[in-house]
Amino acid sequence: NLRRISVFFKPQQKQHWNTKYKAAQAIFGHGPTSLASLATIKLAHKALYDQTLKHHENGQITNADDLWKLVFADRTTQCIKPCIYTYVIDENTWRFSETDIQFFADFASKHALLANGSEYVRYAGEFHLRPKYGWDKCDDEWELVFDNGSGTYAPNPDLLINLKELLLFNFPGLNIVTYEYKDPRLKESVTELKRAMEKYKQSTTTIQHLVLPFSNSTEERI
Repeated sequence: NLRRISVFFKPQQKQHWNTKYKAAQAIFGHGPTSLASLATIKLAHKALYDQTLKHHENGQITNADDLWKLVFADRTTQCIKPCIYTYVIDENTWRFSETDIQFFADFASKHALLANGSEYVRYAGEFHLRPKYGWDKCDDEWELVFDNGSGTYAPNPDLLINLKELLLFNFPGLNIVTYEYKDPRLKESVTELKRAMEKYKQSTTTIQHLVLPFSNSTEERI
C-alpha cells in the first residue's frame, strides 16, 4: 500500500475511464456484453492477486533499496531484470505486473484488470527500468521511467509530477523519470530497453542450461 495517495492525488483528480476508447467502452458500457466483460475482469483480478499473495510475502516496502532488491531483482541471478510493467494507482494501492505475461493476453484492458474493473483510478500507465547512466553501466544506479500510457483511463499528463512526488514520498531515494506517453524520448528509451531485454533473455537461458543439468544430476543422486 502507498501512503498519502489522497494528498498527492486530490479526490477531484480521479481519472475516469476513457469514453472514447473502444476497449474501455466494451468493458464499462451498459449492454450485457459489457457486464460479462466486467465480471470476467473481476474474476481474473481475484485470481491474479490470490496467486500473488500465495507466492509473495505480504510485507511493507518502505525504501528504494528494498524495492530494487525484493521486487525488481531476478531471484535466480540477483540482477535487476529489464522489464516493462503495467500499473495503476487506486485509492490506497500501487498495483503493477509485467506487461508481457501470458495471463494478460486474453484481456482487452490490462489496466482495467489491475484496477479490478473500477471506473476510476488515481493514475495509470506503464513504467520500465533502466540504468541511470546507460545500458553499459548496469552495475551502477537504476531508475524507474513512468508514463501515462493507458488507453483505458487516459490519465492527465499534468499529474505525472504528482505521481513522482507520491512515489518519492513512499520510497525516498528512488530515481524516477516521467514522460508523457507521446514523448519521443520515451519511445527511444523503450527501444533501448527491448534490446536489453533480448540480451537478458539470452543470458538467462544460458544460465538455465548450465544450472538445470546440474540440478537434475543432483536430484538423481539423492
